[in-house]
Amino acid sequence: MSCLAIGLALSMHVGLASDYNQIHPYAKCETDKTITGVYYNSLEKLSLFGAIKYKLTDELLLDVGIVTGYVYDVVPMARLRYKNIFIMPAIEEDTTGLVLGIQVDF
Repeated sequence: MSCLAIGLALSMHVGLASDYNQIHPYAKCETDKTITGVYYNSLEKLSLFGAIKYKLTDELLLDVGIVTGYVYDVVPMARLRYKNIFIMPAIEEDTTGLVLGIQVDF
């Protein structure tokens, strides 16, 4: 069985001043305990990511890992997922906000 999935995520940036890309095509490999992949990020750059998955309930997951392609070479990431909806923290200079989104695997 292959872990490979291609998909598209749509995001909304809440509490942040800048205008960000909201369309994120991606390719990922997801197993029971990990998720890795590449996506077109909010800064219109390619990002590589890797995370450990924590199953909180049958449909609620927490991904904790690292991602590239932002202001620093590598930054920590955390994403809470419910089915195909996600929420994650975002930092813009001295401001914190949220990224809300939906993703669909093809």
